[in-house]
Amino acid sequence: MKKKKRHIMLYIVSILLISIIGIAALGSYYVVSSVNKMSNNTAKSTDGTVVEIPKIDSNKLNIPVTEEETNNFSDKITNIAVFGIDERAPEYDGDWARADSIIILTIDEKNNKIKLSSVLRDTYVNVLEYGNTIKDKINHSFAYGAGEEYAVTHNALLAYHAGAVRTIETLNDDFKLDIKDYVIFNFNSFKNVIDRLGGIDINLTQIEINRINASASNPVPDGEGFKTLNGEQALIYARDRYDGTDTDRSLRQRNVMGAVAKKMQTVNIVGLPGVIGELLTAVKTSFDMNEIFSISLKVLTSKMSMESTRFPVDGNWSSEMIGGVSYDVILDEGLNLNQIRDFIYNDILPQGNFTTTTAPQ
Repeated sequence: MKKKKRHIMLYIVSILLISIIGIAALGSYYVVSSVNKMSNNTAKSTDGTVVEIPKIDSNKLNIPVTEEETNNFSDKITNIAVFGIDERAPEYDGDWARADSIIILTIDEKNNKIKLSSVLRDTYVNVLEYGNTIKDKINHSFAYGAGEEYAVTHNALLAYHAGAVRTIETLNDDFKLDIKDYVIFNFNSFKNVIDRLGGIDINLTQIEINRINASASNPVPDGEGFKTLNGEQALIYARDRYDGTDTDRSLRQRNVMGAVAKKMQTVNIVGLPGVIGELLTAVKTSFDMNEIFSISLKVLTSKMSMESTRFPVDGNWSSEMIGGVSYDVILDEGLNLNQIRDFIYNDILPQGNFTTTTAPQ
């Protein structure tokens, strides 16, 4: 039952990114120019030259080409891969971060909806490693792509780009999708966003307060209830791996994201550029700013409703030990393929699964 809630922490993150960047698109020239100056899509190579995230060649993304596989594709449906990662420094060569969360964000203009399809990160699928197709967890494809790129270029930005592209290739190949772009979200970087907002309010137990105070520079006052946490305290709370299960940790992360989204509603136009700037340092994306603004305007002016679900659905996967490692094995791959494609392209929710529907705002 607990797996129903697993890997949906980016539900709020995905919408938060679209909404906040959309505010910038609707704002003043000052806001737009500030955001452009704070983009996180460039980095210096070892020789000092500036490297940008390259444009993705859609011909190399394993997008289906047969008529049977592409008959539901539409220019009114845009699919974006959203990855949540625990970002590592370049010195972790050979041990690159796996995608902790994988969500397919669909902007469905045909049905005026935003859809979020969470994919279990331990799903046992075909992935590419050093040119060979192997069976592994889907989130490992990110680490394989990043590690292989970094071994050649020694550039962290290009490595994360390669990890995202490799995972898009995997998603497209295994589930017959047409994903062409990505957003990588680094939860660790949200500390600065929270500080810019003046802290966030989280309902804490005394045990959670004790765990935060064990390593925080400034303690949280004792006593259960809502507390205003700064960035450091919120990060400790969200990342705690020892209080409860992975599901509990995911819930804490969603609590933080929800609190950030709520606090964003109180930001005035004067403080907006700084908050957006900090937010954009927490993400890497294949989109340029013009594309982000275009998508944001489309979403915000259409008053789209929101739906989310998770694949594989309950009853069509089992946790199995293979070679001493636990995997989420799809029981009926054909059924899973049809359910994903039906949800994304035909607007059919899978039956008996965890879903959320939100009316237009």
